[in-house]
Amino acid sequence: MVGVVNRVCSDHAISPPGSPRRPKFLHRRPPRTIGSSGASSFASHVYPQLRKTTGATPRRSRPTLAPDNHPSHTNPLPSGPPHTMGIHSVVNACAHLQNASAARLGLTSIPSHKYNLLLALALHRAGFLSSVVRAGPHPPPPDALLTWDADSEENAVTTANVATRRLWLGLKYHDSRPVLRSVQAVSTPKRKTTATYPELGRIARGFHTGRIKGLNLGECLFVSTDLGVLEVREALEKRVGGLVLCRVS
Repeated sequence: MVGVVNRVCSDHAISPPGSPRRPKFLHRRPPRTIGSSGASSFASHVYPQLRKTTGATPRRSRPTLAPDNHPSHTNPLPSGPPHTMGIHSVVNACAHLQNASAARLGLTSIPSHKYNLLLALALHRAGFLSSVVRAGPHPPPPDALLTWDADSEENAVTTANVATRRLWLGLKYHDSRPVLRSVQAVSTPKRKTTATYPELGRIARGFHTGRIKGLNLGECLFVSTDLGVLEVREALEKRVGGLVLCRVS
């Protein structure tokens, strides 16, 4: 019986029970040579067959640039409105203001970006900041904050000093407690949160909408719209929605 099994296995090219498994492919391709002559011979042998069977071209002969009809050629990258760019700078500014308020600082500075300036002006309109001044790396004198002239020659922003400009923000306190107690960023660079005009109305009335909680007493929500950075009540007056930046209380 064992002889019959061995003969049948040999006829059908399979191994008898208990014997080591025979490799599936007995013929192995010789190793490729590393030299330039071996590489060129391998390429000259493989690429014509590949092109004949699949119609593909070698990878190194494919174009590395985008075609002429690619959007990067026909439509250059737009600069974008404020609510689509500069989110990372706004998030950093929110964290900095939170830390400065906890440290009881009277004056602090953030980088002078367009989006930081829009948020700082919105906070100033809402009453959370006492002053917003764009100056150099050193803080302006306290007595000059109220009479600061940004259009003067010594304070003007030029191409020579634009990299050193900073926004100096004056923090407000009442009964030894900060007016700006909490600054929480809602949108992040990886997760942007938008709200329409009806959704902002529900949020202002205290109802949860999506991942945005309703406003409580003393809280403000700042939204980046096509009209600039507005507080949620200003956005409702102008009937616009946009990107929700931060929550301040």
